[in-house]
Amino acid sequence: MIINPFDVAWMYVAFVQGKGGKRRSILVLEDSNNDLSFYPITHQHKRKSPHIQKQYCPIVNWNQIKGLTEPSYIDIVKIFVIS
Repeated sequence: MIINPFDVAWMYVAFVQGKGGKRRSILVLEDSNNDLSFYPITHQHKRKSPHIQKQYCPIVNWNQIKGLTEPSYIDIVKIFVIS
């Protein structure tokens, strides 16, 4: 499977705090040298504090992206990198 920058893909992502994780949508930034860097995508915007909401970038045409079923946001707090 070829993944290109700015593709939306789905994968299991570990929680930053606590144990476990979940399958979620991600925005691919780069797929090179056997490393994948990405931002997670969330729809949990309204539940967050105003400070956290400022760290989310809305996806304007979210309904045109296969698999996104409600308004979604790119969580730009941290770039994740996995091998």
